[in-house]
Amino acid sequence: MLLASCSSDDLTNENASDRLALSFDASLSSAQVTRATANSFDTGETLYTFVQHVDAYNQLVSIDDRSPRMVTLTVGSDMTSVTSTEDLYWDDFSLGGGDDDTNLRKSGHGLRSYYGYGYNGGTPSTALVDSTGVLGWTAPTTQNSAEIVQHADLLWSSTQPKVVYNHESSSAKSGTGTLSVPYTHAMSEFTIELVAGDGFTSNTTFANTTVTLHQMNTVGTFTAPSATVSGGTEADITMYKSSMSADRSTFVAMTVPGTDLAEGESFITITDADGNNYHLNVTQAMLSTGESNWGSGLATVTSESATTYATQPGYNYHLTVKLAKQGITAEASLADWQTVTATGDGVIDFSADVTTQNATEGLTSGDTFDLWMVQDATDYTYGEKSSLVSYNGTGLSLAPSLYWPNGTDKFFFRAQANRSVEGALSGNISEPTTVSQGEDRMWATTKAADGYDEGASLSPRTGNVPLLFSHIMSKISVVLKTPVAASGAADANTKHVNLEGATISISNVYPSGTVDIHNGSITPSGTKAAITTTEGIAADAVKTEESYNTAAALTDYIVVPQSTSAMVLTITLGDGTVYKINLNSDTDLDKWVRGKAYVYTITLEKEAVTVAGLVKNWEDVTGSGKAILEWD
Repeated sequence: MLLASCSSDDLTNENASDRLALSFDASLSSAQVTRATANSFDTGETLYTFVQHVDAYNQLVSIDDRSPRMVTLTVGSDMTSVTSTEDLYWDDFSLGGGDDDTNLRKSGHGLRSYYGYGYNGGTPSTALVDSTGVLGWTAPTTQNSAEIVQHADLLWSSTQPKVVYNHESSSAKSGTGTLSVPYTHAMSEFTIELVAGDGFTSNTTFANTTVTLHQMNTVGTFTAPSATVSGGTEADITMYKSSMSADRSTFVAMTVPGTDLAEGESFITITDADGNNYHLNVTQAMLSTGESNWGSGLATVTSESATTYATQPGYNYHLTVKLAKQGITAEASLADWQTVTATGDGVIDFSADVTTQNATEGLTSGDTFDLWMVQDATDYTYGEKSSLVSYNGTGLSLAPSLYWPNGTDKFFFRAQANRSVEGALSGNISEPTTVSQGEDRMWATTKAADGYDEGASLSPRTGNVPLLFSHIMSKISVVLKTPVAASGAADANTKHVNLEGATISISNVYPSGTVDIHNGSITPSGTKAAITTTEGIAADAVKTEESYNTAAALTDYIVVPQSTSAMVLTITLGDGTVYKINLNSDTDLDKWVRGKAYVYTITLEKEAVTVAGLVKNWEDVTGSGKAILEWD
């Protein structure tokens, strides 16, 4: 009976014969690498050990096919004990007697494990040469099962120190002498752990996710006696998902050592992580030394053009990648993806990317607005706002944060806010689909950009969502004007009227409207009523400009966009004189349009009234008309 362990416990073989039974200490090192299945041998696993007879100078003693001689060991059900396919004794590696150089009992002679291999159920791609310990081994490019990964996990053992045959020792006679055969992993392993971060739901399982390693060595020539690997054919490798829980999944793959890693080179692609694709390049943090980095397990390869770092046998290169969905922001891009161990930055791959555009021009610190994010579909609707956006003077923040759910679906973005007289924007509008006169409602849509029309649905992007705000209400002002009285002139008071105490009223005005959040249009609603100033023009409000007295009767009053049909502007002077103007027929401004400021300048004279209409700020439009004086 032969015993094997994952440490270095001796294996004993009790034999009734006077000959010394050959025993083996077979162990699997777990100091550097985590095995695909466990840190132990597997039941039924076959190990191959090649034993040599060497002399006092460690020179090979060649005895036909007995040195090196392959010994086959099979691991038992306890994953500790092993049995040989044949009973072996020290004298099996010896001929002659006395001082014959083929006599193992000659002083200084002994046995050693020249090398060993464990195939883990796999098969060499190039057959083993027994005399040299050289074989070819290939890592599959598709490792989508535990069995495939295990079969690719080549074990080896290099040449071990000689054990001298001590034929005079009582312990030797009792069969306690052993040959040590410590196995380690000949391959390099990569373990990628994906962790669901911002934007993912609590039960994200990455059920459909695949991870691909880029340009890994897949074919190599292995020489176990010297523990060296050469060659290497590069190819992409699909990794095996070895575990999956509520918020993370682990992927593993075996690769041939000697893969060169250089900063900035493509490392892995993560496909369909809850609809998103990610790409990760090799970073300097990965290559540096440290507890959480790979540098101590990489061999430095320096050439005239660059310095690269090569993977080594027996190392498991573990990387934890925390994935976040691309955040939706109107200003800042969230393009960098940090791993938990700060060893890599992932960039989300979108089919249509755009650069960041400045969308905060004109905003002031403390501004807030409501933002809607609605998927582009035949039945899209705007319900409750998606997020409240705040501006702190340097950038915009969203509460709650918004994320692109995947890399393909397009979304409309719209925003609303009420603007104060001082110009501040305020979100959290209680009834976003309703607006009343006096409210300066601001509405925003996405700006036009390369490949996008204004207001079009946007594909997922690392750049910001550029919003452009505009006024969707109308604004009106009424200015009264009359000729200055000429002192001493015969007709001094013929045309002049007194503006002090004058009031105005505009009849038949819709007081409210229904807002279409998608296009910002407003449909007038409510019962028509009059807009009336209750306080007359103060004396100090009357100004003299050139040959006229002027006074503002109504200033920057916010109204719902609508037709001016049937609207009558009534001016009542302090002495009771009344003037009336039909805004639809007596001026050429037949409607109030969203985003425009209308200024009606009414020139009052005794027995005559003239009208001028001006639209300010967005588009200048002038108008003129007639007014009818109502005589007592």
